[in-house]
This record gives sequence, C-alpha cells and structure tokens, in this order.
Amino acid sequence: MLPPAQLQQCMAAWRDQQRERAQQPPSGLQHQVYRSCKQLCDSKKLHMPLAQQQEVPTEDGLFTIDIVIEVEGRRLAVEIDGPSHFTQPHRTVNGETAYRNMALAARDYTVVSIPYFEWDHLIAEQQLQYMQRRLQAAVVGQQAAHQSPKHAPSRSNSSSGYTTTVDGHSASSLSSSSSSTTITTTTTNSSVRPKPVRPLI
Repeated sequence: MLPPAQLQQCMAAWRDQQRERAQQPPSGLQHQVYRSCKQLCDSKKLHMPLAQQQEVPTEDGLFTIDIVIEVEGRRLAVEIDGPSHFTQPHRTVNGETAYRNMALAARDYTVVSIPYFEWDHLIAEQQLQYMQRRLQAAVVGQQAAHQSPKHAPSRSNSSSGYTTTVDGHSASSLSSSSSSTTITTTTTNSSVRPKPVRPLI
C-alpha cells in the first residue's frame, strides 16, 4: 500500500494523462462508430438525440469514455477497442482492458465494447445494423437488470470485451422485446436489467 501522499501524486499524474488523452484527435475507427450512431439517430432508426462532445471523463476523472449513451438516467459506455486491447493471436481482452471494464461497471456504466476485428470487415450498411443490434441488446439487458433486484446480472469477458448476462441469458438474446425509449448520447475519442422492457426501435 502506498503512503497517502504518494497515492495522491499517482492519482494526479493519472488524471493529467487522462486529460491529455482527451486532447487527442479521434481515431478513424472511433469516427466510423460515432458516424454510425449519428446516422442511426438521423434516420430515426434509433430514438437517440445526440449531445456531441469529445472524451467524456468519469466523475472522479480517473477514466475517459469513448462514447457515453444515457438511457432514462442509466449509462452505456461504448468503448471502441483496437488491437492494443486484446491478446494475440487469441483476441481475448487483456488485463488492462478487463480492469477498465470492471472499473467502469463499478461506476454504474454498462460497458459495450466494439472490437476492431468485428468492425473492420463491415461495410457502411452493416455497420449501422451492427451498432443498432449492439445498442439494442445493451439497453434491453440494462433495463431488465435494473428492474430485477432479485437477480443480479453477471458479467464475463468475451471477444467483445464485456458481456452482460441476465438470469443466465446474454443481453443480446433479450433484444426482441417491444415499445420505444429515448436515448441521449455523448461521444468521445479512442485508439477498439424483468418488467416489460422498451427497446429502441
């Protein structure tokens, strides 16, 4: 355990590093993901008014999030994960990325990882469908988990970085429920909960 004074110095240095990251221009991969989110909003495929902003810090300033989507007071952290976030050649999330996911979950975010190797082979229309599917699954899973205190969600690492499961089911398997919800999205840079629930479309 570090002495308190040294711990404070380390935290200050880390916050400075996060602020520097916020000044970096967005990567091409993140720009594509953000553009797909905006197109989904503009085309009315998602009820998702966008609040455009780069690099969203957590309240304590210890992390920055690529894209933050607020859904009825709850938050999705969309992280665009490039090669540096995965071990090679197996493409499993590395320790640093797993820690980031757990730290964001502890700060009441649902993490949605967008792996570069899932995104790179998609053409424009497929990118839209992919983002719509991923956001739909995350929102439905988050709503179900929040509405069911008896069944705490479990999370496990996957090739996508962080998978939320509810009562033994992947969040993506819950995406066929019906009605509509309003989402507010905030975007950032990168280097890649059961009552009736209301989906995005």
